[in-house]
Amino acid sequence: MNNLLFFSAVDNGYEDFIPLYVYFANKYNPNSKFEFLVKNLTNDFKELINNFNKQFNTDILLRNYTNNINANRLRFLEEPITKCTYTYIGDIDIFINENILPFHINQMKEFNTIYSNCLRYPSNTNRMSGLHFVKSDEYFKQTESIRNKYIKLLIDKKITTGDEILLNNIILSLNTCIITPKDNIDFLIKRPIHGIHISLNRKPFTSTLEFPKELFKQMFIYDFYKSDDYTLINKFLSTKLQNILKTCETYSMFNNN
Repeated sequence: MNNLLFFSAVDNGYEDFIPLYVYFANKYNPNSKFEFLVKNLTNDFKELINNFNKQFNTDILLRNYTNNINANRLRFLEEPITKCTYTYIGDIDIFINENILPFHINQMKEFNTIYSNCLRYPSNTNRMSGLHFVKSDEYFKQTESIRNKYIKLLIDKKITTGDEILLNNIILSLNTCIITPKDNIDFLIKRPIHGIHISLNRKPFTSTLEFPKELFKQMFIYDFYKSDDYTLINKFLSTKLQNILKTCETYSMFNNN
């Protein structure tokens, strides 16, 4: 069994992020597997990912879903079919730049849990962060009934609970330690991003939150764009994603605010 599965769900065009997400995650976590739930999966996109797998020797499984649950919720409710010792459920628009296994394995040992994540405390006491690492077999078996319950409730439109509250409720059902940071700094320590978050809900696309310009320069402008891989991967990046990266590049290089 492979050690690590990266698992997520995407809708509303966010499947465009998959090739670049996989490229970085696989670069720093070699021999990992990947599985994505994709809303309205097309044959053209399946062919694109098949060709990507061949080009970069990656292992990506795409699964179509057609229910009315949005991707942010579904990623915490659906069980992956790819079997690995550990599963990391994350945001598709975070590009990873480190080996994530040592941190999360050590944190699970420290708190004696089958998951590695934490509350968004003190700003929120009922929301887990959306970056979630688990011991696959134990976690998915022990949370099966509550996850299935929420899937049915959401499909029947009987609840509108947000994704991070759903995840917190799932963790509460385990009767385990709730990993709680002391403050905002401790939150970032207990729940690292492991890379750079290129969110369309943040700068430079909106006026909220700061953008990590120096990290973008290092990861993309000084490293990725100058590598041989950039030429190989560029054909797998949609025009939309290329424009997103160009906006980030311009903001990083020329914005002093």
